[in-house]
Amino acid sequence: MGGFVWDPRSGESELTAELQEIFGFETGSAMDKNQERWLANVHADDRAMVLERMQESASSGNMNFEYRYQHPRLGLRWLYAKGQIRTDEGVNGKGLNGKGSDEKKIYGVVMDVTERKKAEAELKLVHEELEERVNQRTAELRAAEAGLRSLSTRLMQLQDEERRRISRELHDSSGQILAALSMCISVVEREADKLSERAGRNLTDATRLVRELSQEVRTMSHVLHPPLLDEAGLESALRWFVEGFAERSGINVDLDLSPELGRLSKEMEISIFRIVQESLANVHRHSGSKTAQVQVGRDAQKVTLEIRDQGRGLPLKGKAERSEPAVPGVGIQGMCERVRQLGGHFDIDSTKGNTIVRAEIPVHTAETASAGKVAQATT
Repeated sequence: MGGFVWDPRSGESELTAELQEIFGFETGSAMDKNQERWLANVHADDRAMVLERMQESASSGNMNFEYRYQHPRLGLRWLYAKGQIRTDEGVNGKGLNGKGSDEKKIYGVVMDVTERKKAEAELKLVHEELEERVNQRTAELRAAEAGLRSLSTRLMQLQDEERRRISRELHDSSGQILAALSMCISVVEREADKLSERAGRNLTDATRLVRELSQEVRTMSHVLHPPLLDEAGLESALRWFVEGFAERSGINVDLDLSPELGRLSKEMEISIFRIVQESLANVHRHSGSKTAQVQVGRDAQKVTLEIRDQGRGLPLKGKAERSEPAVPGVGIQGMCERVRQLGGHFDIDSTKGNTIVRAEIPVHTAETASAGKVAQATT
């Protein structure tokens, strides 16, 4: 670091020996004799800026700037100049001519900051490389996430198709076999008077068991994929399912459907039905609630779904007294993914004594028009 005194009016300067060394001048040489050489050594791209800043410092009284300088022996260097205007006393306390003066001059220092600039450049390069790696990694993660979501979507589609297939198999194959078995038993029943008392009791039990099994297969087939969902739409399927669920579980379910619900796209109707189905199954298995409320609303922009119960709420992560977020199970994650695939929003608000499952799914004009055509064709 070297010091200087600069007179903005005359352009004359005094340099310390340290500053003369920084500039590459011979020790003891006067700045006014080396000013042209100093300016010539300033990097061509910085020369206009340096002159402008010097003029500004002459008027403002403050000097503060960095520039590149071509040292005669050391090559290109970064220099930092800082100074402030005050009454002239010279470097040796006697002014430029060895006499005191009240003239205003810039007193300052020049530092060689080449190493700092190199470190900054290296740090910038490291940051840029790190940022590039982060961006690359982020892009890879986004691609992987998109792939996983695509796979998740496909798995849910396959799951729904498999449920539909199993439902059809149960209804057609197993149902037909049970119907044939029932007909065979009917033939035996017509000759029941020829059977022993014990055989008659077994025949009666077999008839009852076949009837119960037929009903169970029919119920299972419809729960897997209710035909009403395809034939009559979401409203009819939900009414049928809620009525059957209440009868089987003993839970009183209040179903409130918007009169504007109508037909929706196939994907929306299946998703809403599965969310209601999964939510009520969770109420039955986990909540202990004896009541539940299902509300489905619709306006021009969205379909809203809300399922409430008055049970014990979702289990907390860890100890019961810790107020940490509830841990989502596979069923909850599936519901969330179904809503996400449709561009909607899903959340669960659970406290002790109350759990609310909410979903909002946007209704697209194209989907509504398509669903309307399906409804017209069905009717």
